[in-house]
Amino acid sequence: QAGQSIFESVASGEKKVLCEKCWMPAASTCAACGKPIAGQMAKVGDNSYHRDCLKCYMCSKLIDGALSKLDAGIACAACCSSIEHDLQELSSLLKQGDAAGAAILADSLKARGINPPAGDSGSGKQEPETCSMCQAPFSDGQQTYVKSGEDDTRILCDKCWLSTLPVCAGCSKPAKAFKRVGDSIYHWDCLK
Repeated sequence: QAGQSIFESVASGEKKVLCEKCWMPAASTCAACGKPIAGQMAKVGDNSYHRDCLKCYMCSKLIDGALSKLDAGIACAACCSSIEHDLQELSSLLKQGDAAGAAILADSLKARGINPPAGDSGSGKQEPETCSMCQAPFSDGQQTYVKSGEDDTRILCDKCWLSTLPVCAGCSKPAKAFKRVGDSIYHWDCLK
């Protein structure tokens, strides 16, 4: 019909021209916003993104170039370089026996969603086998978090670490990455 939008689809290697009604079920869905993708898109692994939705999870800038897919999300080259530098610094601090400095840097990495490799702090102490808060035993390969306080450094399980995070005023869930508005904290998605 006149004025109707049409879409091109190249599914299964076959080019088709579809009306909007037929295109919607066949369209790729953006992994970031969940909406169908029309026009330019970016593929990262098995996921598709609107060009404007492909953003670094750390700095929130649009990614237009090199990127890395990390457990916590997609990161731009500059943020990956920063992580790599901090991981090298962490290794250096551990080799020097600076457990306090290493704990602070490890806490910073974990706040950015990076689980630094476990290592000997040089103090001769073994990694704790239980969470410092709930005393639940850690299982092999379980992600742990370092929480540095004024007087001590605690190793926490995921549940206890999440309980130490600020809570989003929009959804009441722990906020790893957030935006402060006045005295309130919000996930970026809860501000919409």
